[in-house]
Amino acid sequence: MLTEPTLTSRHEDGRDVPLLVWRADRPLLTVSSAPLGGGIGVRHWVVNATVPMSYHRDDPADHLAELADQLGLDGPGVGLLTGVDVAEVVARADSGVRVWATVGLGTPVQAAAPDPAVGTPAPAPARCAAPAHRVGTV
Repeated sequence: MLTEPTLTSRHEDGRDVPLLVWRADRPLLTVSSAPLGGGIGVRHWVVNATVPMSYHRDDPADHLAELADQLGLDGPGVGLLTGVDVAEVVARADSGVRVWATVGLGTPVQAAAPDPAVGTPAPAPARCAAPAHRVGTV
């Protein structure tokens, strides 16, 4: 089971930026689409880190691994990035299920909407190239 999250911060780009850390009291089998620790596997911790809406790093998994190292987290974990302030986390429990949510509704976009900059799909071999857009937050 996961502990209650710990709110902490890191100093980045000249300011203190919040992040949440959950630790597992025993290794947990997880399913995740996170940039770090995505897939199905045994994980020991979860980090949800606030980043600016202008987040531009193209190595989010490496960034999250750096944060985990700074926090002294051991073993494999799950790392998430969000453009909202994780200090505003909302927790709820019902029928033995616990949920912690960080939700931003300031700039809503449809997750499946086509990227207007991409245009017409490329032929199959070109689809293996790097994405035409920057990495960001959902």
